[in-house]
Amino acid sequence: MNGEKVLYFILFYLIIDQHPKILMKQHLIIADDDPGIQDVFQLIFERAGYSIEIFSNGRQLMNNYFEVPDAFILDKQLSGIDGLDICRFLKSQERTKNVPVTRRCNRFPKG
Repeated sequence: MNGEKVLYFILFYLIIDQHPKILMKQHLIIADDDPGIQDVFQLIFERAGYSIEIFSNGRQLMNNYFEVPDAFILDKQLSGIDGLDICRFLKSQERTKNVPVTRRCNRFPKG
């Protein structure tokens, strides 16, 4: 596991520990095109007791080919479809407009 993946692993453990009400749901959908990041998410959330579905692109989400989850985690820069466009789409749909969506990006603030 390279340094960036270890950092994601640590950050998401901190999020779960600090904000349990945000992520204390049964089923998550994760859209990310990086297999290493997918592995990190799978490891973290399955160990925390969540059921997860991982999509490598946003087409299935844009075509509504999924069971509505308790929350979405989207890569901001998915191949082919921008994560922000997927977020807007999900929020415009009656069945997913109230489902929490969080986006991740590969950049961290400098400071």
